Amino acid sequence: MPKKTIILFSGGKDSFYSLIEICEVESIEYIVIIKSPTGDTQLHAGPEVDEKLREAQIKLLELPYKEIIIGSDKKYLRELFLQLNNLVQQDSITHLVTGDLWHPYTSGIGEMLAGALGVELIRPTREICQTKNDGIKCLTKILSKGITPLIISVRQGDLPENFVGREINEQFINELISKNTDIMAEGGEYQSFVVSAPNMKGKIVIDDFDIRLVVGKNGKEKFYRMFVNKFHVEK
Repeated sequence: MPKKTIILFSGGKDSFYSLIEICEVESIEYIVIIKSPTGDTQLHAGPEVDEKLREAQIKLLELPYKEIIIGSDKKYLRELFLQLNNLVQQDSITHLVTGDLWHPYTSGIGEMLAGALGVELIRPTREICQTKNDGIKCLTKILSKGITPLIISVRQGDLPENFVGREINEQFINELISKNTDIMAEGGEYQSFVVSAPNMKGKIVIDDFDIRLVVGKNGKEKFYRMFVNKFHVEK
């Protein structure tokens, strides 16, 4: 059977790195975007980026993509499996790429899905971030690829509100170190969104946004989240 590869893609730093790495060595069939009626997915503890920003990012990638719509919080993983399985069977997919890192929970979900789907799992980002201690090395490697991520939300109590909207760069890494938090945010400390990268045909510029405190999906944690009022694309 010929190799056919798809990638689960969130638009954050980790999945972007995985996308760039896999596309350097082979072609992919398409990227898979997970969406929900509320505008966020259950793969993350906190709320995600504005849907229009995600649409702009995908358009700039100029890659084929398919969407999976997840409607139930309680049956999230089952819905995800069923819809992924439809894609795997329909398109004869043999390999699944994810942006998983060292965390047992996220990497365990990837392994479980791949096993149930009968496909081989590829995790380029995890190769450089196998433990929490690899965070600095991993984030530095991601930035060296020319990827520019912005912080779109931070969890209250972990990082200050004014981190929202900031670019992840060397200075930002040093500040994360001083705050003694997980550099890669595998515990949900922050979420990122990539606004420019070598494989994008332009750059997203966020002109104006508000920051609001919202409740996370588990109903317990709170997040300072970016709500975009205006953005534009530069090519």
